[in-house]
Amino acid sequence: MVEDMDVRAMVAFALEQKFKAVVIEASSPKDYAAVVKKESGIALAIIDVLDPTTVFFRDVGLPNADMPCVLSVDEAPEKNKNYLKNVLGTVARARLVDDLYVLISKLIQDGKLKIEAASSSDAEKSSDQDLCRIRTDLLIRVSPLKADIYIKLSEKKYVRLFQEGDVFDKADLEKYMVKKNVRYMYLRSNQTSEFIEKFKEDLFKMLARNNLTMKEVGEVSESVHETVQELISTLGMTPEVQEVVKANVHIAMKLMNSNPRLADILSRLTKDKTQYISTHSMMLGNLACSLAAAMHWSSETTYFKLNLAAFLHDISLKNNELAAVQTLQELEMKKLQFTDEEIQAYKTHPFKGSELAKQFNEIPPDVDTVIMQHHEQPDGTGFPRAAGHSRINPLSTIFIVAHDLLLFIYKSEGNWKMENFIKTVEEKYSQGNFKKVLKILGEIELTA
Repeated sequence: MVEDMDVRAMVAFALEQKFKAVVIEASSPKDYAAVVKKESGIALAIIDVLDPTTVFFRDVGLPNADMPCVLSVDEAPEKNKNYLKNVLGTVARARLVDDLYVLISKLIQDGKLKIEAASSSDAEKSSDQDLCRIRTDLLIRVSPLKADIYIKLSEKKYVRLFQEGDVFDKADLEKYMVKKNVRYMYLRSNQTSEFIEKFKEDLFKMLARNNLTMKEVGEVSESVHETVQELISTLGMTPEVQEVVKANVHIAMKLMNSNPRLADILSRLTKDKTQYISTHSMMLGNLACSLAAAMHWSSETTYFKLNLAAFLHDISLKNNELAAVQTLQELEMKKLQFTDEEIQAYKTHPFKGSELAKQFNEIPPDVDTVIMQHHEQPDGTGFPRAAGHSRINPLSTIFIVAHDLLLFIYKSEGNWKMENFIKTVEEKYSQGNFKKVLKILGEIELTA
């Protein structure tokens, strides 16, 4: 039970991803009581309260229930021990998610808590139930097909179009994607493993080549990004999905090592609004790495961090127009264009991307921080934590400037100049590391 809607969404997402659990949100003691009454088999309540000895327990009467709980508090309560008989532990409000990870994991390990993973019927899904969306043009890469493939006829109706073992060739691609504009098809979630393995093999083959082009890498990376976005939504950040992401990042790094000049990166920018999230994410990695190279921060580790952060930073968003919104102020002006769910998704997407990064095995530090801070501003007007320039990670500074530049180019419809961008942001970027990055941009000779 957490009153703040943004915090509830963040905690729910984090726990669902980490423990594969079903999380039911409640905003008040009254809502909490209704949930407990309605739902059976709840393993744990997480309660955010200022005064756990009076306010919450008086309103709900937790001591009379058998519900184990964890309290989110500023300080662990010391008085009125009678109220704490069902409390399994406390977590600091300032470190809510991280402390919950540690405490819940320990409770499970000690046998004090059992959380069953969500089944496909429990998990939040659309009407397509256990189907996973896949880009139609990717099917040609996994032919003969490794699973039955379905086409969507309506919100509730899907028809099998290809059977496992069928060949999907260029004629099929022309028929469905080009002539009928069927951009996506579907396969069952439990049949994705061989597709993922095939994508990974293709990416490793690309890594072994020495003649990669920006255009080729861009097309493959964007397709992979859309597919991974769907796989994460359906399956979570599995080890197999992680391997595909890492392979894609290493391809981007290989291309950067062969040609890191910012002028060349900018000359190849594409501005496809129908694929903004995937195109923007791939180009942001290139742009951030080029800017890092101009700053003489050109290590392999730096390139890896920036490319992975770019890949994941908007991965939880589905609406391309929403992803192009830069600030909460802009969101407020455009709020009638989006649903309440989309607005909530935008406000929490830095946190969600950061949490996904934390689930990766063996990655260098700072990636989650860069993602968390990519909408922060040096004057403290950004989100989600309103961090000023002194609290923004140096690598995040490069990422934020690259992010702003990419959006500036995107919104200028191709008619832009670097000096115009610098004039637009020079007052905002007049402090600390931001000033240094902007100075480097001003010294680079470009033809846009």
